[in-house]
Amino acid sequence: MEDFAHSAAMWGDSVVARYVGGKPLSEEETWTKLLRYVGHWAVLGFGYWVVEEKATGKFVG
Repeated sequence: MEDFAHSAAMWGDSVVARYVGGKPLSEEETWTKLLRYVGHWAVLGFGYWVVEEKATGKFVG
């Protein structure tokens, strides 16, 4: 849950979307994507992850 706001901002950004799907996502679409990511880890034992800057803990992507 702590990654949702940052993830929604990232997926909603038209510059990011240009390279990973073509259109910015709504918060609802981002929420669905986040639930799929959790499911990957629960069912498959691997999946997507968030990157943070080590020195500051700042969300990178």
